[in-house]
Amino acid sequence: MRRGMRWLSRLGPMGIFALLPVLLLGPTLTGSRTILPADNLYEWQPWRAAATAFGIGVPHNALLSDLVLENYAWKRFLLGALRRGELPLWNPYLFAGAPFLANGQHSALYPFTALFLLFPLPQAYALFNALQLFLAGLGMYALARAWGLSRAAATFAGVAYELSAFMVVSMVFPMIIAGAAWLPYLLAALHGMIERRPLLGRPAALPWTLLAALALGMNILAGHVEITYYTVLIGLGYGLWGAWRARARIRAALETLGWTGLAVGLGFALGAAQWMPLYEVVRENFREGTATLEQVLGWAYPWRHLLVFLIPDFYGNPSHHGVRDVFSGAWVPFTVNAYGQPNPNGAFTSHWGIKNYVEGGAYLGLLPWSFALLALLRWRSLARSRVPILFLVLLAALSFSFAFGMPTYALLYYGLPGINQLHSPFRWIWPFTLAMAGLAGAGFEVALREEGKAVRWMALGWMGVGALTLAALVLARWGMPETALSLAERALHALAKAPEAFPDGRTFFSYQFWNLLRFGGVALGSGLALRLFQPRPVRRVLPIGMLALDLLQAGAGFYPAADPRWLDFVPPVVRFLRQDPGPWRLTTFDPHGRKTFNANGPWLYDLQDVRGYDSIILKRYVAYMSAIQSQHELPFNRIAPLTDPAALDSPLLDALNVKYVVTEEEIPSPRYTKVYEGEVRVYRNEGAMPRAWTLPLTATVFHRDPFAALRQFDPRFHAVVDRPLPELERFGERGTPRPAAVTVYGINEVWVDAAVEEPSWLVLADTFFPGWVAYRRPIGGSEQEEQSLEIYAANGLFRAVILPPGRWTVRFRYSPLSVKLGFFTTFIGGMGMIFLAALWLWGRLYREELEHSTARRVLKNSLTAMALNLFTRSIDFAFAALMLRILGPEAAGKYYFAIVLVGWYEILSNFGLNVWLTREGAKRRDQVNRYFVNSSALRLILLAAWLPLLLLVTGLWMGLFRLSGDTALAILLLALAQVPASLSTGVTALFYVYEKAEIPAALTVVTVLLKISFGVPILLMGGGFVGLAASSVVVNGITLALLSGIAFRTFFRPRWEDDPALRREMIHESAPLMLNHLLATLFFKIDVPILQALKGDVQVGWYSTAYKWLDALNIIPAYTTFAVFPVISRQAAGSTEAMRRSVILTLKGLAAIAVFTAVLFTFLAEPLSYLLGGAQYLPHAAIALRIMIWSIPIGWMNSLINYVLVALGRQRYQTKAFLIALGFNALSNLLAIPLFGYVAAAVITILSEIVEGLAFYYDLRRRIGPLPWGEILGRPLLAGVVMGGLMAALWGATPVLALPLGVLGYGLAWWALRPFNAEESAHLREVLPVRWPSLEARIRESGPPPA
Repeated sequence: MRRGMRWLSRLGPMGIFALLPVLLLGPTLTGSRTILPADNLYEWQPWRAAATAFGIGVPHNALLSDLVLENYAWKRFLLGALRRGELPLWNPYLFAGAPFLANGQHSALYPFTALFLLFPLPQAYALFNALQLFLAGLGMYALARAWGLSRAAATFAGVAYELSAFMVVSMVFPMIIAGAAWLPYLLAALHGMIERRPLLGRPAALPWTLLAALALGMNILAGHVEITYYTVLIGLGYGLWGAWRARARIRAALETLGWTGLAVGLGFALGAAQWMPLYEVVRENFREGTATLEQVLGWAYPWRHLLVFLIPDFYGNPSHHGVRDVFSGAWVPFTVNAYGQPNPNGAFTSHWGIKNYVEGGAYLGLLPWSFALLALLRWRSLARSRVPILFLVLLAALSFSFAFGMPTYALLYYGLPGINQLHSPFRWIWPFTLAMAGLAGAGFEVALREEGKAVRWMALGWMGVGALTLAALVLARWGMPETALSLAERALHALAKAPEAFPDGRTFFSYQFWNLLRFGGVALGSGLALRLFQPRPVRRVLPIGMLALDLLQAGAGFYPAADPRWLDFVPPVVRFLRQDPGPWRLTTFDPHGRKTFNANGPWLYDLQDVRGYDSIILKRYVAYMSAIQSQHELPFNRIAPLTDPAALDSPLLDALNVKYVVTEEEIPSPRYTKVYEGEVRVYRNEGAMPRAWTLPLTATVFHRDPFAALRQFDPRFHAVVDRPLPELERFGERGTPRPAAVTVYGINEVWVDAAVEEPSWLVLADTFFPGWVAYRRPIGGSEQEEQSLEIYAANGLFRAVILPPGRWTVRFRYSPLSVKLGFFTTFIGGMGMIFLAALWLWGRLYREELEHSTARRVLKNSLTAMALNLFTRSIDFAFAALMLRILGPEAAGKYYFAIVLVGWYEILSNFGLNVWLTREGAKRRDQVNRYFVNSSALRLILLAAWLPLLLLVTGLWMGLFRLSGDTALAILLLALAQVPASLSTGVTALFYVYEKAEIPAALTVVTVLLKISFGVPILLMGGGFVGLAASSVVVNGITLALLSGIAFRTFFRPRWEDDPALRREMIHESAPLMLNHLLATLFFKIDVPILQALKGDVQVGWYSTAYKWLDALNIIPAYTTFAVFPVISRQAAGSTEAMRRSVILTLKGLAAIAVFTAVLFTFLAEPLSYLLGGAQYLPHAAIALRIMIWSIPIGWMNSLINYVLVALGRQRYQTKAFLIALGFNALSNLLAIPLFGYVAAAVITILSEIVEGLAFYYDLRRRIGPLPWGEILGRPLLAGVVMGGLMAALWGATPVLALPLGVLGYGLAWWALRPFNAEESAHLREVLPVRWPSLEARIRESGPPPA
């Protein structure tokens, strides 16, 4: 019973935070209704014509239109693109095209947006908002608990934050509450860092820093830049407060600042996929510098808004459309105001505030004020606690001053970059809300501890206020109604804007009567809750319950519960317009402000509109549209409809491909033909230009201000550019436009066919923006024939390219570097956080004394090294994805060829010394120093000795196969980088000798991060693969310094022992190792130079992209065998039978993983190739990968057997086996590559592995006896058939289901075939770090299948 109560007290707050959104949102969570204001659409034509049929009258809340016109349109577009398998980088439906993903307010990259993929859109909005409210409440609870508050006090703070008016009214902007939900988590994690709160038994800072970074990253990905800006400011302020608190200890203060900086840096790295593209777009936003400080302060709260802190609806509510008359009891709808007109603040509503209701949402409830006051009165006692009382007071005070437009706002406006683009100082009510919730929680805690007079006085105060308010209402209604009405009439006309909402004093009195009645009731209830408040479990929840009721009643009814079917209605005019396949654009003619086909409305039906409603509009587009007519709606983030009849005849409108004008007016112009008459009229613009056209190059006009030039030069007959073209002698002539055919029009890609007889412009009437690239090929030509084109901004707005005479297909593709770099940085940030977390956990959990068995030591060596290298490969793959996209197939092929050639040089210079040093050092650790220093000296000698051969081969290749100069330079730089790299491998061998393989594996993460730190800027600055080769010299040097520093300071101190005889012995004994390694590598890579010589660099680029997956996967056998090698070497010197058992067990594991991987990659080859290289490598890389992947079941086993033969001293036989396999590989490639190119190379890779495997097994069988291949490979292949069958059957219909079912089918089939015998099971039980009885029992029961 006691344990149950304990769990209830722990889980109870979570239940409360989950229940409150359910009570608030009700049936909209089930999908039967929706909070989307679908009824708002029916305010305007063409929807209004159907309003009566649907029973729609006055919209429930007209203020919420943004939710359906913006957010719903965003989500609908986003989901449509994702379901087509596209990433929506560009939006072609508004503003003649604009960046979409970069905008961010759609929250496309926010993880919880997955709800919109899982549930119908109308339902998902309620679920998403409910989840964010829950997260907000839980986060505030966690923050209060971090401050040391009790569960009850923390719950009170959580409820105050979760249901605050700011959070509730901001559900109209889901990205705002999504971002705001993470601020408490950020502060809670920073608080843990500041206090070094213990985790796993010791004080910790790093894990709290990582959690803070995660919270900030989630905030950024939510997509509202203003919320993120304030979050960062508050987070940095909290870190400064923590450092100030530790000011007596300078080192601790500086560490706190450092950890805070790391948290912010990692958080920004995690959110880079969103903010990097956003930054690129914001720099081109029309808002920059458009509002003065005085204008911005004009959007702050007026002082009369203070009353909203007590009575949230005093200035009306847009969801209130009438009032119950206090005297007659009749329902009085709001129709006209005191002036006989509709309410200009919202027709048919009660709203009369200076701020609209969403911007003015400031209500916190009544009780938080009382508890916050108590916290201030008892600040001395709180100052000695962990509650940051001073920080909260400062945050509340500053936020309040900013929200109310006090002079302090100038500190932000002038002191911080970008703030001048934020026109909403009122939004600082959100940090004020958080600070007040925190202070209220602290006050609640004081009340729990003290039970003093202050609480009783506050209780009496609220009861007195409530009772007096109720008494005054009774007196006004029943005691002296005439006087009350007279005063109400006078107040109505004395209060600014009140006459705009109410027709007379009686209506005003009735409305405020109900407001004051609610206030009096809440005040009285709050006083009673305080009066009965005690530390006892039942009574301590009374204020929590009262606060929840208070905030629920304040927010109830604000959002609609609309019929989701209203969103499915397609107006007849849309059906008409869809008959024209396009592409074309529309606009509206609306001189009377009727909002016909309101902005973003056409987008809901995939119609392209030159208008739009979005917070980011490109400056060049605003300038172009302003040349057509004045843009009076820009302060409201809109491109306006046409209102000036003269604008209908603008050639700029024609050039925009505006074919249709939707209106409720008559257009008498002969240039327009009425083609539709119904709920609206549609006119066809007979002068509209096609989406793309050509103009002779002589029609070029040069002007630094293209928009000024458009006043003189018609964009239909000229191409105005802002910079001269070289070698253009004739220009400025009037050209004759010729239509070009748009054959493909996607969201990120456009294809145009054009035939020109002279050098010409191809103009595409879509918005120019950095990140668009263009290529031309002959019509009907292949992708290999494409040539890149420079894109010019024609007429200030459009995309244009120059074409030579001929018939061309031009492909425009949006491929912004900011998006690639952003995703890459996010990936690196995430992987860096995982790496840091793993290091911290390793430091807390790993103990060397736990390694009591050989099996567990092998497990530690192999799994640690493998896990860290898989981690490193993941980071490296992200870099490779960026690199391949920037380099392209040809440059990627050149770089890969250089790497392969230098890889052979590296083998010659290392000369097998790595394996020799590991093997001999493991046998005789007392001789390790002598082995190490002499092998290092020998490496340097060999590097110099083999360099002439490398130079000779490079020169021959340049002469015979036209090897490019940049490739030759990259080869030389990579060869220079082998000096520190070769020495590093010797130091790495020391770690393996001393069975500390996890350390060099961990340092590979650092090496990769260094490689990326140098490589990314080099690629972005155009350094290409030659720059990458140069950076490898520096990176390898730093890696050598790190490895040497760790090894020489911890477990090994090198001393020079000159031993020429030993070096000769090394050469003698390592020569077979080197030769075998060289032959093995030639065996794997001989196809690359053959492919390069016979088919060129492009095919090498495709092939190498596929091969990168094999190289990545090969770390599994490589690190397994390298970790097992010392054990096998010892067993080879002792018990051959023991070695045989180890070999069979390892082969079984490798085969099982390899077959599973091969089946998986067969189905995922195309998306994996696209992920790594992008569309320019498809389909060729996918074809190569789908074939080559089936080399790994044999190849992985060959990798192990190769090391077994080394342990047995069979290097000389290995040489013969490698020569046989290499000969087959080289001859087959020479014969087949000229005919089939990279496909032949991929097939021969499989066949060559089989030949090599047969040669290896011939000798191995003679040494240790036959191996049970049915058990080793047969069973995984049978399981692979099951997996492949399942996936093939389901892949076409539902790949998402096929993948997990295939994986499950493989696992079940493999396990059902009993892969391990009893002896192997015993080894597995020894290795298992945790005892799982059921699993061990299953292993014990397994064994060889019955004969």
